[in-house]
Amino acid sequence: MKRSSRLQIVLQLAARKEEAALQKLQRAQQELDAQTQRLQDLKGYQQTYLDNLRGSTSGANLAQLLTAYQKFLGQLAGALEQQTLMVENARRQMLHYQGIWLDLHNRHKGMGDFIDRCRVEENVAEEKKLQQQLDEAAQRPRRRT
Repeated sequence: MKRSSRLQIVLQLAARKEEAALQKLQRAQQELDAQTQRLQDLKGYQQTYLDNLRGSTSGANLAQLLTAYQKFLGQLAGALEQQTLMVENARRQMLHYQGIWLDLHNRHKGMGDFIDRCRVEENVAEEKKLQQQLDEAAQRPRRRT
């Protein structure tokens, strides 16, 4: 069995590892997207709440209303801070899996390139062998019958 044929198993294994890493990377990217969307939703909710606060600053219970708004906005700021940390963690996780996938992708590609070089070498060796056999056959005296 030729070396390039034997190496196909290694190439298939590398392809499977790369595919598994790609799936993890895709899941990490989806998680990052979801966490980023949650952060944007919270920021939008905060802005809407602030706009509503500005619109309702008149009335008898203004002090109570402002205190309640301030308390709620403090809680919302805490939620925003927590969600920002979640986004950063998801980003780090995605970058980690991206690095793993890139490494495996490069290994897979390198193995494919190596197998291609082996095939070329095998073809050259086979052609040389065939040429040598033809040269030897041409040098043998022919028998006349």
